[in-house]
Amino acid sequence: MAPRRKAQLPVDRVEDRIEWDAPLQAPVWSATRPLLEYGGPSPRRYDPKPTRWEYPAGAWVLKVGRDGKVKAKGRNWKINKALAGEWVQLVHTEHRWMVFCCSTLVREIDPLVQCSTIVEHWTLTAKSDSTL
Repeated sequence: MAPRRKAQLPVDRVEDRIEWDAPLQAPVWSATRPLLEYGGPSPRRYDPKPTRWEYPAGAWVLKVGRDGKVKAKGRNWKINKALAGEWVQLVHTEHRWMVFCCSTLVREIDPLVQCSTIVEHWTLTAKSDSTL
């Protein structure tokens, strides 16, 4: 039998109305506030204008253009539009250039194949039961 809507319930059956209304209420996940759960405010002060990241002296540093590309060795290479206007460091390793934003590797450029690829970051995953 399909559940009846509120309008279809008789007025004298209040307990049924409460039973049918219960699933419609939003669940309460936690009664504690995040501030109390994480141990209070941070001891560090928020800096709305942090200092610019400083790359090592002599590093190959380029500014990402408005279109998300950098010009290196006479060619425009796609980096990331989200980094437009930011400075990135290119590190030459064997046949590739690694692109770092601050200390995070964001892209690899392969000038021989003439392509830039997004770096897949590895994560630790739990072994499934079938592999144990």
